[in-house]
Amino acid sequence: IPNFPQSTVPGHAGRLIFGNLNGKACVCMQGRFHFYEGYPLWKVTFPVDYDSKVTANHEEVLQTGKDSAKIMEKLVS
Repeated sequence: IPNFPQSTVPGHAGRLIFGNLNGKACVCMQGRFHFYEGYPLWKVTFPVDYDSKVTANHEEVLQTGKDSAKIMEKLVS
């Protein structure tokens, strides 16, 4: 994604993982970027703010969070 910030913290993958979850397209951030890395606050909060207004169904997110380790393992493998 052009101009999308990259994480500079060691151990933070800084990747977007695209996949399907329960038959729906999804994208997960594996290691995000932070304010303390020098990015402006609007840039740090943009992905979460965008998702909350446009794409994310909070009930699905909360339900998914219960099994997040298993789900992430399926998406990555």
